[in-house]
Amino acid sequence: MINGRTREDARSNGTLTKRNISNHHESLDQNLSEDEMDRKIQELSKEVECGKRKCEVYRSNLLSVLRDIEDHKQQLSLKVQIIRYSMKDCL
Repeated sequence: MINGRTREDARSNGTLTKRNISNHHESLDQNLSEDEMDRKIQELSKEVECGKRKCEVYRSNLLSVLRDIEDHKQQLSLKVQIIRYSMKDCL
């Protein structure tokens, strides 16, 4: 033990190695029945669908903000042109 970590942890800097992750998934697959796996698949599918809906809402909001920014930019550009013309007339 070094600073509360084993030598193996210190070597991998506290991250899981590819082999450890693979072994973890294999042991999970062996312990889950088909019904549990189906339930897990349904649960994950619902999470994916929820994520997709959130993404669409965020996308819609982002496009709305971008349109507002573009409109504001055009208004500012028009105001700048008007000011430039008025300054040329004064000279």
